[in-house]
Amino acid sequence: MSQVPDPRDVPDRSFVALRGRISSDHALDPSSLVLTQRMDVAGLQMEDIRIIELCSDRALAVVEIAALLRRPLGFVTVVLSRLIDQHRVFVHHSPASPPAQSRADADDFFGSPQGRELLERVLGGLRRI
Repeated sequence: MSQVPDPRDVPDRSFVALRGRISSDHALDPSSLVLTQRMDVAGLQMEDIRIIELCSDRALAVVEIAALLRRPLGFVTVVLSRLIDQHRVFVHHSPASPPAQSRADADDFFGSPQGRELLERVLGGLRRI
């Protein structure tokens, strides 16, 4: 007779896909555009491959990728950070937000008037969807 595993013993799919990482090494703005740089997908996880495929024909905003994958924005930024480190995707930061190099820089940006304006624009766009 087959025994059903205890849900507490089964690792969360997101945890496995992120390889235990909980934060991004790159501060990615939700409106930053992502474009595939390398198409080789050998050894990549399903989420990595899907992002590379989505961004191969046209640049997509980080928030669009999250919506298309139906995954949380934080999840997508961690996966994108890994792909950036592997030089598989290129990120073009929007003019409204200068590229941030660290998580601390991102926190400073989103606490600034420019960051608040950007978040309000993103929220407005999401409401229109």
